[in-house]
Amino acid sequence: MILWKARWPMTKYGNLLFICHMIERIARKLHQKNQYVVNTIGKDAMYHLISVANVLHAENPLDVEDKWVKSIKD
Repeated sequence: MILWKARWPMTKYGNLLFICHMIERIARKLHQKNQYVVNTIGKDAMYHLISVANVLHAENPLDVEDKWVKSIKD
């Protein structure tokens, strides 16, 4: 019996949606545009974040957001 069915299963598409959601949250917190967050993270780090998105998805989103904000501000 299936009690819960994910609307977006954690596939590559689901991982990408999670990363986009986190970028939007961070941009709002920093009062910046999404482009600023993406450019600050960089291409290599973005590939890494997408590859570990299924792990990050299991963590508290507020903790993930705080970690990303600290890394952007440094």
